[in-house]
Amino acid sequence: MNWQIGTDRDNMAQTLEEVFAGWHQQCFANSPNAHPGLSVEIRDLQKAQDWYLAYLLTPIALYRLAIPRKAPDVPLPEGWSAAARVDQPCTGLGPALSLKIPDVLGQGHLQYLPEIGHFLWQPLVQNLRRYPDAAAVFAAWEGVIDHRRKIRTSMQEQQRCDRRDFLRRLMPTPREP
Repeated sequence: MNWQIGTDRDNMAQTLEEVFAGWHQQCFANSPNAHPGLSVEIRDLQKAQDWYLAYLLTPIALYRLAIPRKAPDVPLPEGWSAAARVDQPCTGLGPALSLKIPDVLGQGHLQYLPEIGHFLWQPLVQNLRRYPDAAAVFAAWEGVIDHRRKIRTSMQEQQRCDRRDFLRRLMPTPREP
């Protein structure tokens, strides 16, 4: 079973917004979890090595999206060929796959839509009804990222201090003459 890879397009962000808007309308428009004031948005679309990376906001959730530009060296799970998935577009989260993707945690849930092929996504923010608009959703996610950066910086600083303290204990103390 091979990955189906979508084609590179000049208007990739617009294409993705249209595809996911159709997917949302078909599968989740009547969900009580859908935020009626949110629409589908693609933000920060970029090419990173063999992937398109973006943030996808839908009325259901904010996702990190990873679309391969060439087939990854990971086999598709049983039942996830393009032919097997073409009539099943409403799967929320497919099987989790671990892949090395730049700037992504390395794991995502497999999904397939005929218009874009196989892709991975990670749900980042769910229960969007508590946010008044898209700007608030993205601000909340940026707050999470900022908090992670601060914790990572703090831990790195603590490790540097711990190493210095450890090395000081190993070094003989200078004696006064």
